[in-house]
Amino acid sequence: MKAAVELDLFTAIGEGADTPLKLAECCSVSERGARKLCDYLTMLGFLEKKGDAYSLGSDAAAFLDRRSRAYLGAPASEALAGQASIAAFSTLAEAVRRGGTALTGGGTLAPEHPMWVAFAQAMAVPGVLLARHLADCLTERDHPPLRILDIAGGHGLYGIEFAKRNSRAEVFAVEWPQVLAVAQRNAESAGVLDRFHPIPGDALKVDFGAGYDLALITNFCPDAGSTEDLLKRIRFSLVEKGRVALFELMLNDDGISPPAAVDLNLALLATTPCGETRTGSRLTELLNRAGFDRVEIREVPSAPNRVAIGYVADRDAAGREMRSP
Repeated sequence: MKAAVELDLFTAIGEGADTPLKLAECCSVSERGARKLCDYLTMLGFLEKKGDAYSLGSDAAAFLDRRSRAYLGAPASEALAGQASIAAFSTLAEAVRRGGTALTGGGTLAPEHPMWVAFAQAMAVPGVLLARHLADCLTERDHPPLRILDIAGGHGLYGIEFAKRNSRAEVFAVEWPQVLAVAQRNAESAGVLDRFHPIPGDALKVDFGAGYDLALITNFCPDAGSTEDLLKRIRFSLVEKGRVALFELMLNDDGISPPAAVDLNLALLATTPCGETRTGSRLTELLNRAGFDRVEIREVPSAPNRVAIGYVADRDAAGREMRSP
């Protein structure tokens, strides 16, 4: 996929260079190489083949042809198959020996790692759809969230979706400064920039205040200890009847399904010191240990992720419980 994006193969096919010979001339590649790469992309489902001619599959037409308004080929290539990922997987054996990345400085969790800017840009298109699904799952007519804390939200679209639906909602987004710039542009495009409040810094350390109705943690998978500490801080930042929602690719209890969660689990081993995908039962345990009074795991229709929701009940009673031995 990275090779095809670099060669601009999908755009060339969309413009009519649909045979290996035409692609060789258009993309300055060998006819043999074009055929083998296109056959592989056809096997993956990104291209369709009839005789000697190739055409774009629906996903490739939408996201990988530069002429499309939803194009994300270049940023996705950098985020998912850039130098950081290549280096991480080239040292995968050492990561397996260590139980965490062999990259220096914490791998992709190093402070202000540039990969996350590319990732925020790459995930903006699917992020719009996922944000809608998450908001559908969490929006309650009787008690719509008015103050929303968006933790490590990248492109910011999850919190932005709530602001779009409720003119009174305010979003407070915690991210690295360079990534927040991407989120602020998205908030401006959505017309909610005046209600989008950046909180720059490390999500595991920065003071994000209190008084929130809803906290969102979307696809942020640090180690269990850091996650529990973060959840404890969030627990006391929420108002009574507040909620935290962890929107993740969750493993099933067998550890080998669904495929996307298993794939991400290996990627986190290669790229981070201790990051991992979790099961619903593991997230429930972490939320309970952080002091949430009730935990619910919800399926999110039409989305690969599931959401673990931790609820805050009575503030005084919960506080006494947290302080008790």
